[in-house]
Amino acid sequence: MQAIFCHLANGDSIAAQKSQTKYGHLDFTFSDSREGKLCTKLIEYMEQFDPEGFSTACYEYDRISKLDPWKTTLLVKVKRSIDDQASGEMVGGNAIVSFHLQGQSFFFFTESSSGDNHNKNYY
Repeated sequence: MQAIFCHLANGDSIAAQKSQTKYGHLDFTFSDSREGKLCTKLIEYMEQFDPEGFSTACYEYDRISKLDPWKTTLLVKVKRSIDDQASGEMVGGNAIVSFHLQGQSFFFFTESSSGDNHNKNYY
């Protein structure tokens, strides 16, 4: 699961799928496990640029099996990437991104200055 999350955090859904297939062959129970099903959903939502589906899948998994801080950090990064890709490049605008996980809400405020390519992120 961690390898798949790393590939997703790097924005590489193809490598994530290959890892999932690889681990599915090594452990035949992986694909039908909660972890395997979560990975399948996360890859699918990343490919569809669906941040709501991605958040929902994380939330549903986290309700039963708590995600540790490392996984949460990677998933937040992936969610932000999906949000950015779904909305396109920001030019001279601001954005607030929210992500709910482990009973906590994460809010990111991004400022983008139109003339100087400087971005400020507040977490």
